[in-house]
Amino acid sequence: MPARTTHEPLVNGSSPFGATNSTPRLLPDQEAGGDFLSQDKTLLSGCDNLSHPPAIESERQSSTSNSKNVDIMSKLTTVPRQSRQCNAGEPIYCAGSSGLAWRVMQVSVRLDSQNSAGEAVFANLALPGDILGSETMLFSAYAFSASALTRCEITPWPEGAPQTSGDSLLATLASAQRRAADLLAIRDGQAVDRVIGLIRILTGSTEAQQIPSVILPARKDIAEITALRLETVSRIIKSLERAGALLPTKSEGVHAARSFTLNFAPLAA
Repeated sequence: MPARTTHEPLVNGSSPFGATNSTPRLLPDQEAGGDFLSQDKTLLSGCDNLSHPPAIESERQSSTSNSKNVDIMSKLTTVPRQSRQCNAGEPIYCAGSSGLAWRVMQVSVRLDSQNSAGEAVFANLALPGDILGSETMLFSAYAFSASALTRCEITPWPEGAPQTSGDSLLATLASAQRRAADLLAIRDGQAVDRVIGLIRILTGSTEAQQIPSVILPARKDIAEITALRLETVSRIIKSLERAGALLPTKSEGVHAARSFTLNFAPLAA
């Protein structure tokens, strides 16, 4: 008995899934236009072109570009306003990771790059007022690793209007460039001059005058920044104490051997 191709009642319990040599009867809409599902897919694929003629498509692309700019500005103006307190030696962020830009509020931060062996190499210092990690706004990743050189405080940047923030960034980049040159200079010359040069950089002083106080980095950090041996750094700091240029003082949360009141007058005599 031939298999039925319509939904008529089955006779004698026969199955519609059995093998058959007869040609299935097409529904009217299939006879007129082929597979109607394929037609629907074709129509759907053309909807985007139909709904976006060239002029409108150009406007849509412009709108998308503007949206990207808005997203960037949103990153600049809607970052959380939560400061961070970091202890000496504490990592702040690592090169290659993503995150916020920061402004240094207190004391100092060390920036490191990596050599071919994957070892951290001193690159620069960030002092109060400097901006850290601004490159992540453009490249979505930090170019350097940052760690607290001394106990420090940082706060998310920018703090205000985009125009003001742009001016602030240009100023801090210029300052960082000058400091990089100063740091390069103190890696050569007499050992005592290198250590004193670093102290002046940390305090922002270039004159032989009395300065309220300074929190020195660990001796190991001083040695790496000035390209001196650790033993040499320790000996020079002791000699500066004996000369009265470094006067130990107490500072909350800071090791006694790292907090000093300064007086460069004896060195100028």
